[in-house]
Amino acid sequence: MRQIGPVILALVLVTCGGAPPPAASSATPPASPSATVASVATPTPTYAPSAEGFNSKLLVEKPRNLSTSATGYAWIVAGATTEESGVSAVVSERESFTASYKTPAGQRATDGARFAYATPDIPPLAAGRYTESLRFVVIQTGGRSAAHLHSGVEAVLVLEGRVLVRSGLFAPTFFAAGEGFYMLPKIPVQVVNVGNAAARTLVYSITPEGAPFSIELDQSP
Repeated sequence: MRQIGPVILALVLVTCGGAPPPAASSATPPASPSATVASVATPTPTYAPSAEGFNSKLLVEKPRNLSTSATGYAWIVAGATTEESGVSAVVSERESFTASYKTPAGQRATDGARFAYATPDIPPLAAGRYTESLRFVVIQTGGRSAAHLHSGVEAVLVLEGRVLVRSGLFAPTFFAAGEGFYMLPKIPVQVVNVGNAAARTLVYSITPEGAPFSIELDQSP
């Protein structure tokens, strides 16, 4: 009976953390560009909430009136389109894009083949006046955006590089060139360049008229 004590003690030590932690999994981007979510990065380090090596340029913005409130989606296509709504801009000598928000969400099934990126269904936006915009963002190697949230909906297409997105919407996830992600209003988010070169992204947003595009936070998600 005297030998039972050490055995129980050993079991307690293992149960309370004596066993080594599992190895962190690494996310490997798909072989070919895709506009879908890449792989989840678990676990990941935290980052300071301030921006570093981050530059954002407003390319275009215009007013938009939503006459009805319905489930919709945001989309980005290469080049120009014949859509009445949306915003178009030239990113470089060989890159131009158009983006917009459309309802009903079911329309995505028929238009999907031409999209560089399209979001899943987005909860209905209230009817009213909005501002649509396109921004070109460059994050230098080892850099990051500030921790922030948006007043409206944001859709992002990664043009070059590899980024880690930490947010309150989904688990920390890596995205590579050709992939996209979206953010809903008032969801904390931070984008980190985890590649070995500058990361380039195209950001579409639809924001209630008069509301700030983004608000910086003092804590990282």
